[in-house]
Amino acid sequence: MEIKSPISRLSKIDSLDLYNGELLKFVSKYKFAIAFENAVCQDYVTEKLWRPLLVGTVPIYLGSPSVEDWLPNKNSAILAKHFQTPAQLAEFLNKINKNDSLYEKFRKHKYGEIENGFLKNALAKGPFGMTTNRDHPIPAFECFVCQMVYEGVKTREAKSVYDCPRPNPRNSWEHHWRFGDCQSKALVNSVKNNVKLEVDPC
Repeated sequence: MEIKSPISRLSKIDSLDLYNGELLKFVSKYKFAIAFENAVCQDYVTEKLWRPLLVGTVPIYLGSPSVEDWLPNKNSAILAKHFQTPAQLAEFLNKINKNDSLYEKFRKHKYGEIENGFLKNALAKGPFGMTTNRDHPIPAFECFVCQMVYEGVKTREAKSVYDCPRPNPRNSWEHHWRFGDCQSKALVNSVKNNVKLEVDPC
């Protein structure tokens, strides 16, 4: 496999802010960015995808099976799952890299073109809609989660956190998995039993 384009990586970030200016500036210099999640889990989509989308770099994504629900357009990211081998992916990247008009089709969202009806509907009409002035999106989303837990509404029968099996203890992500699992159980207990949620339940 050969990708006929320089590849760079940022070895050190001085800030824990995942969207700090230095990092975004670095990502924005490149046409493509590798965006592989720590685990392939349902609805687990992180800043690894959002950063390149934000600055207009095309992400090469591997992760959540449902990621297409949340992309601005079907071509907003190159999904590794659509290629049978790394060589096929590399061939596709080389093709796009040589064709500016084809490349720009992956960046239509940067010019305000959003075709994903599911995403637009979720943002505009959802109880935590980003397009309303009624609530700040983060507190509104937290209230939405509490309401769903209280009403016992389940949109998906989850086997575990994000439908993910527990990572190997030697995996650095295992700590985050345990922490998320603990937090979700604490929230459910707080809402169902009408008890105060501890500041640091985990």
